[in-house]
Amino acid sequence: MDLVASNAYYGSAQGEVPYTRIPVAQNQPINFSIEVVNQGSATQTGTIMTASINGGTAFAGTSTPVALAPAATDSLFPTTSFTPPTTLSVPYNTSLELSSSTGHTDFLPSDNIMTFPPFEISQYIYAADDFGPLQDFGTTNTIGNGGGPRPAPSTSVEFEAGNYFDVVSTQPLYAIDVVVGNSTTGTNPINIVGAVIDAVLYGFDANGDFVELDRSNFHTVTSNDLRNLVRLELPNTPTVTAGEFYFIAIHALNPFFYGTSGSSPGNGTRSGATSLIFYPSMTNPNTGENFFTTSTPMVRMNFDPLNAVNELSNNTTFSVFPNPSNAIFNIVLDSKSTEVVNLTVNNIVGQTVLTNRVTVSGQTKETISLADFDKGIYFLTIDNNNEKQTVKLIVE
Repeated sequence: MDLVASNAYYGSAQGEVPYTRIPVAQNQPINFSIEVVNQGSATQTGTIMTASINGGTAFAGTSTPVALAPAATDSLFPTTSFTPPTTLSVPYNTSLELSSSTGHTDFLPSDNIMTFPPFEISQYIYAADDFGPLQDFGTTNTIGNGGGPRPAPSTSVEFEAGNYFDVVSTQPLYAIDVVVGNSTTGTNPINIVGAVIDAVLYGFDANGDFVELDRSNFHTVTSNDLRNLVRLELPNTPTVTAGEFYFIAIHALNPFFYGTSGSSPGNGTRSGATSLIFYPSMTNPNTGENFFTTSTPMVRMNFDPLNAVNELSNNTTFSVFPNPSNAIFNIVLDSKSTEVVNLTVNNIVGQTVLTNRVTVSGQTKETISLADFDKGIYFLTIDNNNEKQTVKLIVE
């Protein structure tokens, strides 16, 4: 007996796209399937797939038994789907396992099991990437670089890259988040500080062509952005509609790298390609070259209003208000334990204009003033030495 799991899939019931963070408002049933091949010489009766989440404590489902002749292939699905509870930040680890009622010993049991990266319910973030650790950029199991100038002969610099998302609940979209990659060194070093980027939201017309719905203002990459999350506000706060598909992308005018984490399905898979990169120009998004990428861009939908509470870690949240402001900003930090956080404000070219160190115990309010500096855009980074978040401050 030799049953082999040749491919496996999990994804949203509506669009069959695999997500790693699903906001509460977009919560939806998750489906699973596995493709099985009988590489043995005897028919395997009672072949089933068992889907298990968190060891069966969150979900356990089985497929309808099938008989599988030698060299035959079939796709197996649990008879029920899994709708995650709305509890936030609980990782769901999924494994799919094949078995047969014939009682034969499998030649290689290890190829009967397939697992997936964990997914979870979030408050506001909709993501397809695996959330690789940002602080350990470039080491094992962390984020990588995507994008950059296209190799010869094209050598295009301008590009857009991002992910598809399906929407099950109508709601306003406030921003697109991107994890900025890193400058490179070596024979042909590329410094991405100073690169000009923006974010764009696309819908689709009846022909399946891209239709631009909103685009952020331009953002110039600073040294503080490298390996960090940047929130790009959508100025018109577009509403995404239940039942529709959208594509969000980071657009670069200069040599730029975005973070990548995890693998995306390619063409020919159950969901089809879910992550794309476009060259050489996005002046008309329906012309030119486009390619699916299996390295997932860390480009995410953000349904968090501008002044909403942000998560720094599982223990600490913060909010900033008013924003925009005439130069005075209130920062409210709330921690379940006592910890020290560092506040750093950088201007648009990456120069540090203010630093502060705050001990947080319970709810702590800190006020900062940028009255001595020019009006414009600044970036506040809050760092507790384990996690960091950066938010844009606007001085009017």
